[in-house]
Amino acid sequence: MALLLAAAGGAAPAPPVVQKVAIDERLGSSIPLDLPFRDATGKSVRLGDYFAPGRPVVLALVYYHCPMLCSLLLQGMTRGLRDLGWAAGKDYEAVTVSVDPTETPALAAEKQGGYLQSLGAPDARAAWPFLVGPASSITALAEALGFRYGYDAATKTYAHGALLFVLSPSGRICRYLYGIEFSAKTFRLALLEAGEGKIGASLERIVLCCYHYDPASRRYGFYVYGFLRGGGALVLALLSLVMGRYWLRDLRRRPRDPGRPV
Repeated sequence: MALLLAAAGGAAPAPPVVQKVAIDERLGSSIPLDLPFRDATGKSVRLGDYFAPGRPVVLALVYYHCPMLCSLLLQGMTRGLRDLGWAAGKDYEAVTVSVDPTETPALAAEKQGGYLQSLGAPDARAAWPFLVGPASSITALAEALGFRYGYDAATKTYAHGALLFVLSPSGRICRYLYGIEFSAKTFRLALLEAGEGKIGASLERIVLCCYHYDPASRRYGFYVYGFLRGGGALVLALLSLVMGRYWLRDLRRRPRDPGRPV
């Protein structure tokens, strides 16, 4: 069930299932990595199998029968990661988990194939696993993330928020990315933070100093102090170079004093 996060004065109360939907941000907390799931081939796996040193994780909680919102979320995720230009499974990990315990590995495989094709990595199934699992694992993961959702038995759909989770290589919650569109810059900054600046090119790690995450707007913005801190040494070096050139030029133009020793 698509959740439209909008409100109007005098509007009718939201349906009970929608009232269950909320996000309790738990930044800095860790998720349980020993939870059992199955991948798109039906193989039994642990969530921790997709967490490796040096590789932060982008995690999506969806369900594969979702009529609208989950598809929009995964499409936005795919576009952002494709534009990022980093390699899934090498520079970062991407993981999708179904919140519906009745969904099967066959359905997960069908969805996975389409999104990997859009990502431009049709054969990289290990790089972006689509998982299914028992209710106990799903509930434990959702609770650890602060992801509250509801099930409507009449329509057999779930009400849930639209967001992605960015986690550190050790499973610590670093960022909540809200919406259904995610720019490459947002992914890059979130993943650099989650990876403690250990991934990406040197220039990208320097750029991280110039931005910070604003909890009020839930966006990354230009950070003047960070810019000065990250670029101060470069500015000083350039200034020293310019002043040195002027000093040398002035020195060469001065007339030599005959009484001064050479």
